[in-house]
Amino acid sequence: MMRRFSRVDRSTAHVDRGPARRFGPTIACSGRVGALVGAGLAAAVLHGCGGGGGTDAAVIPVDAACTVGGGAPPWIVLGTGEASFVELADGGDIELVHGPQGGYHLPATALFGLATSPDMLVLRYDVSRTDGTILGTTQIALNERRLTHACGGWFRGGDIVVLSITAPAAVADADVDLVVSVLDADGEVVRDARRLHVVDALP
Repeated sequence: MMRRFSRVDRSTAHVDRGPARRFGPTIACSGRVGALVGAGLAAAVLHGCGGGGGTDAAVIPVDAACTVGGGAPPWIVLGTGEASFVELADGGDIELVHGPQGGYHLPATALFGLATSPDMLVLRYDVSRTDGTILGTTQIALNERRLTHACGGWFRGGDIVVLSITAPAAVADADVDLVVSVLDADGEVVRDARRLHVVDALP
């Protein structure tokens, strides 16, 4: 059973506010919607596939089918990609990235829908071993101007989760749990999770 994160821990997490994403290429959407968790948010109308909203947010054309996302918020889908979204399959592979400064991280992307503005909320990624040992956490202070509209919600690409390991052998060819969640001041709003197999493509 995944743990519920009841508060935002700002003392130990890697915080990345990321680059502004006001313009960009087409986002192609495919996959399924993550499990819905949480309630109590005020109702609001989200734009449909390819829709805009907000003068500061990028409006990116997307796949007309929009097979990911939509429906009643809140919802969230875990994936990878920078300018496009590829949903991660439970039990699938995820590539270990060797950072330029000697560290190691996993790539992550979130596609999510909320019933309120994402401003002042936190996007959080947690990577843990299957026994629950935390390997890395990234927390991102959300800002509507740094997100793009896609599939009836919001897209944020190109995130990473820095791992607290000193060598690839610590996670290579092992299974990990990757969780993405959106949190407000009261705790978790919505989450999605995958169990993934780490692949180290470098010799």
